[in-house]
Formats: sequence, C-alpha cells, structure tokens
Amino acid sequence: MLFKSRFSVLLVSILFIVAACGNKKQKETPQPDASEGTYFSIRQFVSDQWETFHGQPFAIAKIVTLNGKTDSIMTNADKLDWGSIFKIFFATDIGDPKFLGKYDFSQFADDATASNNFYYEAKEPDLFTRKLHIISDDVTNKIKSIYIETEQKTKWGSRIQRLFYIPVKTISIQEFESTTTGDKKELRVEYRFM
Repeated sequence: MLFKSRFSVLLVSILFIVAACGNKKQKETPQPDASEGTYFSIRQFVSDQWETFHGQPFAIAKIVTLNGKTDSIMTNADKLDWGSIFKIFFATDIGDPKFLGKYDFSQFADDATASNNFYYEAKEPDLFTRKLHIISDDVTNKIKSIYIETEQKTKWGSRIQRLFYIPVKTISIQEFESTTTGDKKELRVEYRFM
C-alpha cells in the first residue's frame, strides 16, 4: 500500500511537471518572421505632417541657390507647390517591405541633446536612398529632424540629393549633378518657415 501511494504521488508529480513544461511552450511568444514589418516610412510621416499643419498661415522664405548664385522670395504655405516637394521626399521612402534586409539599421541615444537617433544605411550600391537619419525627442518621441541622402547613376554621370527637414522650421533640398564631361550642377532650395 505504501508503495502504491508513493508511486501515485510520483506519477502525479511527473504529470504536473510535464503539464507545466507543456504550458510554457504554449505561452512562449513566437519570434517574428524576418520578412514581417517595415522600415520608417517617409510617405506616412509626410502625410501626417500634412494632416497636422495643412491650412495654417505660414509665411515662408524660399531661397534658391544655383551654382553659387542665390535668389529668394517671400511666399506663404498656400502658394507653395507642395506636390513637387512631396514627390522628392516620397521617392526616398524605404517603408515598403521589399526593402527589409537591404539597410543596416542602428539606433542610439544622445544624452547631450536629449534625443534618440535612428540611422539607416544602404547595403547595396544601387539603392536610391543611401542614408536616412532620424532624430526624435527622447521624452515625447516627436521627430526633431530628418536627413536623407540619395544617389542615382545616370547615363552621363551621377546625381546626389541631400534632403533635410525640421518640422515647421526648414525644408532643404540639395542636388549635385556631375557628368563624365566635367559639367557640374549644384542646386539648393531651402524653405524657411517664418
């Protein structure tokens, strides 16, 4: 009888252990597939900015510098050709799942500026968007600035863009073109919100 009761206790203990191990396996969260998710979407961010600030009466200084010669005008947000500005930024978007794995990603905190930095750099030389650097506030997570670098090989040379945006302060679009014949073009268009 003593043997049966000890055997029963042992059997019940083993069943509890097996059941507990089995429950742990069921409760484990599955690891996400590497093909799921996306990188930061410029399209989504620009759309959010448009929804937030559209219709507000911003005075804007537009400063154009072409090959060292500068011209500027004062305008306002209602008169800007936002479509052409958005088109330039939208072309740099890496938010589509097809870009997963094609960029090295790193993030780091900057205590001196109370910021978080998110940095994407292209792994492949033929990707249009070469670099994307996002800085956000470490408390509110609001984006402080976005910097994008692109490069495109053309039939006769190359074209590099540097785009910079500080929400409701500055939009900067720089283009550098060089050709095999030695011709160069340097264009900078800056929009400063007043």
